[in-house]
Amino acid sequence: MDRFIDLLLHISHGELKDCGDYFQIDHIDQSVSLLWKNQSSNTKIDGCDGDLEDVYLAYDGCDLFSSGFKIASQAIIKKIGDVEIIPTLLELKDIQIAEKVVFPSDTIPFMLEMGNWLYGYSKQRKTYYKWDIEYHELGQEYHSLEEIFLDWKEAINE
Repeated sequence: MDRFIDLLLHISHGELKDCGDYFQIDHIDQSVSLLWKNQSSNTKIDGCDGDLEDVYLAYDGCDLFSSGFKIASQAIIKKIGDVEIIPTLLELKDIQIAEKVVFPSDTIPFMLEMGNWLYGYSKQRKTYYKWDIEYHELGQEYHSLEEIFLDWKEAINE
């Protein structure tokens, strides 16, 4: 297994299944995570490094903890049947513009949480930013994906 799957299983234990184009984790808390395998030879995303780059090298879009988090795909919307599951990076950029999200200038939006928060990553600052779409304000800053998911797990367990 890779470090990202190990992290997800640490957050919520479960069973990993290979479903062809994607992996599925059936977590013990009854949530499901879907990780689309990266089939592209063009896996480099400008503005990514560290653990986010590792995710994009292995996966092209992730629906985590029953849509609690959606990591955007590089270019193609991910579907199961006719149901759109994962947006693209371009769609998240459109959300950033439409919602007047103010991230530091080099930050790329890459993930949604529950449709209420948009996350961006700044390679220059090595920082993840969380934007509250409803209240139009910058929230917490993080230094790893693990920190984001552990903070979320702690909040839902309170």
